[in-house]
Amino acid sequence: MEGSPVETAGQIRSLDGQLVILDIDLAAFLGVAPEHLNALVDERRPGVEREFAIPVGSKELRDLVPGMDDAEIHGLRKAQWAYTEHGVIIVCAVMDDTLAIQKSLDLVKVFVARRESLESSRRARPKPELH
Repeated sequence: MEGSPVETAGQIRSLDGQLVILDIDLAAFLGVAPEHLNALVDERRPGVEREFAIPVGSKELRDLVPGMDDAEIHGLRKAQWAYTEHGVIIVCAVMDDTLAIQKSLDLVKVFVARRESLESSRRARPKPELH
């Protein structure tokens, strides 16, 4: 089932200091199977993962979704990649579908809003006093 950009905003997470979306969440947003999405990227744009996606293992899933138990993590093992904002653009471009490209623009706006929100929270935190 395809998600809206607002619903998908909660699926954009921070991993190693970068905002990312799991391939399973991106695939749901685009209305395709995660396996299809990853196969398409591998076929049409080999090597994209090295620049714009982070491989996801059990440790990364624990970091991305705190509080998950091992059974839940095992259920998400189909997740192989966490795509950055630029990775999302490339994935949607290789899909070569007008709707996917439009959805990538919507999702980039969500990434930008999330980044701005995180920056605002960071600035709002009280700074430690220097003595």
